[in-house]
Amino acid sequence: MELNRTNSAIPGLLNQGVIWQNAYDHLLEHLAWLSPYDHIDFLSHNKELVQNAISTPNQLHFLLTRLSLQAQFTLILALESKVESLIVDWHSLLATMDVIWPKSRALLLNRLSQNLEQLIVNPVYLLKILQLIWPDSQVNVLNLIALRKNPLMYNTSLFLTTLRTLSPSARGLFCNLLKSQMNRLIKNAEDLIGVLKLLRSEEQLALVDGLYYDLPLLIKNKEELKKIIATLPLKGQCDVMSSLGGTINKMITNPSEINQILPLLSFKAQHILLHALKHHMKHWVWDEKQSCLLLNNLSPMGQFFVLQSMKELFNRTLTPMHIYSAKQRASHVKEQLAAECLLYLMDKKQNSTARYAFFFSKVPHKIEAATWLLNLLTKQTRYKEEDYAIHRPYLQSGRLGQIFNTLSMQNIFSTIQHKTLSAGMESRIDLRRSC
Repeated sequence: MELNRTNSAIPGLLNQGVIWQNAYDHLLEHLAWLSPYDHIDFLSHNKELVQNAISTPNQLHFLLTRLSLQAQFTLILALESKVESLIVDWHSLLATMDVIWPKSRALLLNRLSQNLEQLIVNPVYLLKILQLIWPDSQVNVLNLIALRKNPLMYNTSLFLTTLRTLSPSARGLFCNLLKSQMNRLIKNAEDLIGVLKLLRSEEQLALVDGLYYDLPLLIKNKEELKKIIATLPLKGQCDVMSSLGGTINKMITNPSEINQILPLLSFKAQHILLHALKHHMKHWVWDEKQSCLLLNNLSPMGQFFVLQSMKELFNRTLTPMHIYSAKQRASHVKEQLAAECLLYLMDKKQNSTARYAFFFSKVPHKIEAATWLLNLLTKQTRYKEEDYAIHRPYLQSGRLGQIFNTLSMQNIFSTIQHKTLSAGMESRIDLRRSC
């Protein structure tokens, strides 16, 4: 075999045209005479010689221990597909990986791509390999061993250990490849929380989606629910609440417990929770403190929902001042609240609006229009055309408009002017029936 590069200073060795009878020994001897820098040049220019000289895993291992890190990389490059016949089992793979640096390890695994599934036959082997390579190589290895087609057998502990070993970009892929096994690997809420904390937001969503029908079996109490909710992005919270559905009433059984959960939730997740507990909440024992806390914890949509669906309950525990206090941070919902407060106050047994003067003085436009109309209905003010002109745009739009636009406004006012207070109260009842 002819060498492309010789060293004339080596006495009696390796002249051009010499056929090597013991190619491996001659290769070692020649390399011994060269500097580490020359090793790289020699190996890169004599690929055929190198491939013919190295014929066993032990020979490859021994030679690698004699080379610099960069020369190791060059040797693996020079061997090309010959590597597949040298690394024939797990032990030869591990022995080779142990003596080379991460860059060479990635190249070696890439060269072995066709055989990697036969070499890594259990999760312990995979974990060891993943620990030996750089994060950017882990994704390639996971793809090469084709877990989706040939899932390795895992237990929960080994699965979590492997997940911690992986880079953030590889963890999502790993979970996706094992998607069909997730309901076996994640056996309880603690396992789920441990996995969620290791994943990025989009990967958390994919995991929750894959476990959607298993979540009611994994999450057993409100403490577990709170920990999971605190770990998830907003979309994931909605998926969890939707998945739990009717089972959530076994975890949240009183006002104090729901008020602990609500601040952790996105607005949409709050609404899903309220719908799930709507019928149960009516039977809980509420006091003023918990009622106020509920409103303050809720989104504007949630506040409006409970004011509508639990009106009788809140008539017993709240005053309009409480409602306004909860509402002042959400100005965009005041249009809806204006009509709701009007109907709310018409339900109150106390007919005087004087006690609500402060409440009404703090919210503009829609509430003022509702107040003006309420005062007419309770004979607290006289009808004036100029007042009607001011309030008319607000009375005939939005939620107020939904209530009043089907009626003849002028007929209402005529009725108000000529009927007694009690008759006015009857008018309010008629008005509500027309909503």
